[in-house]
Order: sequence, then C-alpha cells, then structure tokens
Amino acid sequence: MEYIVEELKPGDFEKFYEFASDFILNRYEDYPRQVRKKYLENDLNKDQLKEDIKKAEAEVLVAFAEGGIIGFAVLAFERGGATHIQWMAVDEKHRGHGVGSKLLSLAEEVAKEHKCHFVILWTESEKNIKFYQKRGYYLVGLQRQAWYGIDENLMQKNLCPPFPIEE
Repeated sequence: MEYIVEELKPGDFEKFYEFASDFILNRYEDYPRQVRKKYLENDLNKDQLKEDIKKAEAEVLVAFAEGGIIGFAVLAFERGGATHIQWMAVDEKHRGHGVGSKLLSLAEEVAKEHKCHFVILWTESEKNIKFYQKRGYYLVGLQRQAWYGIDENLMQKNLCPPFPIEE
C-alpha cells in the first residue's frame, strides 16, 4: 500500500477535521460516546485548533492514501521542551502497514524542529502501549480517572538532550 505522511496543508484542514471528527465520534470505541463528544467540543475544538496552528502552538500531521486521509496526529507544543501528542489515529483497514509508525516518526522530527526534546502522550489501550514501547516510548504510569474519568497511561520518549534555554 502506498501512502504519504506530511504536515497538514492549510487547504486540507476541513478534510482533516471531517475525518478526525468522524473517527473520534464513530470509530473510536475505547471511550464512551459522551466522552468522545466532549473531546471534540473541548480538546479538539475546530476553531481553537485552527488558532493554535496559526500561533504555531499546534500542528497536525496527516496520512493520505487512495485519494483520502487515512490517519492523523495532533501535536501541541508545550513549555519546557515538551510535545504532547493529543491524538493519533489510523483508519482500521490501513493499520499494519507502517502508517502509525510513520506518523509517530514525523511527529518526533517536528517536535525537534520546535525545540522540544521529549514527547508525551496518553493512551488507555494495552495494544497501544505495546505499539509505543516498540518505538522507544516508556510507560511513566497510570493516571486513574484522568480526563473525563477515564484511566489513562502516560508514556514518554526523550528525543535528544534538552535544547539550551534562550535568555
């Protein structure tokens, strides 16, 4: 299967958001539906995400195949050298072909471009923990009843030594 993974182009934002919203609401069953709705309203709010991208506080990566989006990653650049992967997803029928690994690899490159030396993410899925561990992430620990009452596993990967602090 051939696919392309790249940073989201401004003209593709609506297509990305339609895919991400559909994925989260209708295909991501690890959370109850009311939690998925809250994530879209609050944590992946369309207008806020556009604003964060404009201010270079966030970035979206997308995977394309067969003329459409098949996966995405939403990154937030935080203080102290951290990049937070807020969401990462690959359409189920395209899993197992390296799309997730490629999204993660590009996320790490983009993080370093933003002077971030480590990446953090949360996952509730045992399967996802194994996926990230195979790619150098370690399990920091379990946060019980975290966002919206869901147990989440915090994972981290250090990419490089911390960048010098600019005065």
